[in-house]
Amino acid sequence: ESDFGMASTAHTTEARNGVESVKQGSKRRRKKGREGKKEAVEDERKHGNGKKRAVDGVVAAGSNWERLKQEIGARGKKRKRTDRSEEKEEKAKPPPAKLPRPLSGDFSDTHIVALDCEMVGVGEGGVRSALARVSIVNYYGNVLLDTFVKVIEKVTDYRTQYSGVRPSDLREAPTFHEVQKQVAKILEGKTVVGHALKNDFQVLLLKHPRSMTRDTARFKPLCVKRRDGSRGRPRPLRHLAKEYLGFLIQGGEHSSVDDARATLYLYHKFRQSWEKEMLVMSRKRKRRK
Repeated sequence: ESDFGMASTAHTTEARNGVESVKQGSKRRRKKGREGKKEAVEDERKHGNGKKRAVDGVVAAGSNWERLKQEIGARGKKRKRTDRSEEKEEKAKPPPAKLPRPLSGDFSDTHIVALDCEMVGVGEGGVRSALARVSIVNYYGNVLLDTFVKVIEKVTDYRTQYSGVRPSDLREAPTFHEVQKQVAKILEGKTVVGHALKNDFQVLLLKHPRSMTRDTARFKPLCVKRRDGSRGRPRPLRHLAKEYLGFLIQGGEHSSVDDARATLYLYHKFRQSWEKEMLVMSRKRKRRK
């Protein structure tokens, strides 16, 4: 009995020790778990939420790389959106206007010149036209004369949206008679190119031989074509310049320099056929006489 009692007591003691050991092990695991959680919280505070929790007691590697990939992805998406918006803005912008430029640096007084005038309105309602600016360029498109003109009568309509002329442009401008003399001297004995030259000579109060004018508003290949083959009505200069030269002129306020150059370069393009036609017409007039 005593041996049995001793054995029983020893067994009980071992059981208790086992239970205590289990309890202590459980406490240690809980403590480690709490410490692990604290470490994880601290790690999150330091490195953010990108780091993964421990899986099966092992912390997943590469959490910083995951966070970096997310940042790069976000930046990449943002860049794409920005690029698309920039592309839309670029598409929305109109192309830069292509204006006629001089062909060389030659400013000589050539035998062929181009003329264009800008007018303002005078009289009641600004219906009548008066000279406000005149431009003459040589055969290479370089300016021989470009000046505003002081209008004799009171200006009732500056027509700025088309003429580009403003009151300030005319205050210190030379008088009409001064400009008229300059123009007459330059044009004397020269072939003059222009568009609807009749109107320009009318406001200048000048005359010029018809055989020495090349008018893009009267040259048959540049006019509207009729079914019977005869010359139709004149086409706007801006349409001719765009179709045959690729120039964008008269989009808003007109420039008499740009317009003169446009007519001149149209003459360059058709010069051979134009001069041939003028020669035929000249011979016909001689025969009639």
